[in-house]
Amino acid sequence: MLINETVNPDDIDINSVRLIKPSVLYMKSYIEADNENIAANIYEFPPLAYDYIKDSNSFRDYIDLLARNERGADLSEGRAPYSSFWLVDEKNKIFIGQSALRHFLNDTLRVFGGHIGYCVRPSCWGRGFGTKQLELLLPEAKKLGINNVRLTCYGENKSSARVMEKNGARIVGEVYNKIAGINKLTLIYEINLL
Repeated sequence: MLINETVNPDDIDINSVRLIKPSVLYMKSYIEADNENIAANIYEFPPLAYDYIKDSNSFRDYIDLLARNERGADLSEGRAPYSSFWLVDEKNKIFIGQSALRHFLNDTLRVFGGHIGYCVRPSCWGRGFGTKQLELLLPEAKKLGINNVRLTCYGENKSSARVMEKNGARIVGEVYNKIAGINKLTLIYEINLL
């Protein structure tokens, strides 16, 4: 699957990708990623802006909303303030993935979500971008004073578990969370940054 008409995921140099704050410069690529997720039936955290983005003005509004959420404003109930980061290929202006680094954990996030939620667009799966994204996020967590990063994934999500384990995560527990009315095994990981 091609990311766009000119860039193949195989052509992106994983060593040149970097984290940025959300930017309107990546609107076209972000919307392409949004469409990939819809086609793959991926609607879980971290959410792309499925119904939010209608045009460039609404995309700017979305970027502004992410900035307000980072300051703790306009959060839905039960959510903690979080910093949004996008993994991008700057050379080709390609949005690869996004992440949310939560500034603290509440009772819910301790067992579902953790400090970091991340995703990679489907056309970039299996290329190491998830592992790279988490690697780049860990120093950002350290900057916030988070020395013991908590992460979670569904028990059947072997890819996410590998991403965490490649970054030094160890399982510290497991729980069943009710997701859409179904009890799902959730693995709880931690990465010690000290």
